[in-house]
Amino acid sequence: PNGIAIDGGAFPPVTTVNLSPGAPNGADGWYTRGVHVAAAASDNVYPVASLRCVADPPGPPATFAAIAPACPLAGAGADVSANGPHSVYAAAQDSQGNTATPVSAGFRIDATRPTVRCAGAPAFLLGSSGGAVRATVTDAVSGAAARTVAASVRAKSIGRKSVTLTGADKAGNRASVKCSYTVRAHALSPTPSMTWSFGLVANGTATTVASMKLVSVPTRAALKLVCTGNGCPSKSRSAAAVKPPKCKGKQCRARSRDVDLTSLFRGHALSAGGRITVTVTQRNTNGKAFVFAIRKAKLPKVQVGCLAPGSSKLNRAC
Repeated sequence: PNGIAIDGGAFPPVTTVNLSPGAPNGADGWYTRGVHVAAAASDNVYPVASLRCVADPPGPPATFAAIAPACPLAGAGADVSANGPHSVYAAAQDSQGNTATPVSAGFRIDATRPTVRCAGAPAFLLGSSGGAVRATVTDAVSGAAARTVAASVRAKSIGRKSVTLTGADKAGNRASVKCSYTVRAHALSPTPSMTWSFGLVANGTATTVASMKLVSVPTRAALKLVCTGNGCPSKSRSAAAVKPPKCKGKQCRARSRDVDLTSLFRGHALSAGGRITVTVTQRNTNGKAFVFAIRKAKLPKVQVGCLAPGSSKLNRAC
């Protein structure tokens, strides 16, 4: 033990091994920084002739003679900074040949922070609660205080977000990592689809809608059609919403309905540069959009994508 002297003869020297700090500054008996070690010997009868000491021997020396004739820890002492367990032994001999059994001091150092890694990048549905972002903690010296750390998530808004997680080892060292997660909106259920066909008229200078039908539109979803450009079925040639037919009777009680938009375009020829946009949206839910760009002498260019809640741009945060 630290600072204990043991008799090894009639009047053996008193040998001590002192540590600084004298007590572990970390948790669970660990030091989280280097330890200063000093060995000393005194004798109130005969002079001390030799002080021997050794750090981290392969086995504990049983006698003074089992320690090599040197003591690098004598006087001012020395610092020990390597991670792991350490043991120091010291013994002295006086001028009359009296020797004491070696005394010892043991201590453990872990001056390295643990490794904290994000356990993936989870996704949560908008408005959900009870979810958590997790990280794993590993430490090769003292070991992790907990193998997993977590932070609860309240999914209040959609998008890519992050949270900082902190892990600790048994010695008390800490490390933090920023972990990403995503909040997504619900998907439309059922998922609507659309069929369409177009025709070219007037030598390709105009386009007609031969058919346009939505399939499996959720009854609670909002359906909107906007047409821009010459030939649109509205009084204004700028952006104008065309109201699709509403559900009736049993359709309103069903989970979904089919909507035929063909009749809205009957008798209309759309000029190049125009655009038809059909959207299906629902609160806190990823919507769906169908966009038809009218071209000269070509069938319309079609884009189909999702809409984040409150967004009018395709394929954003979905």
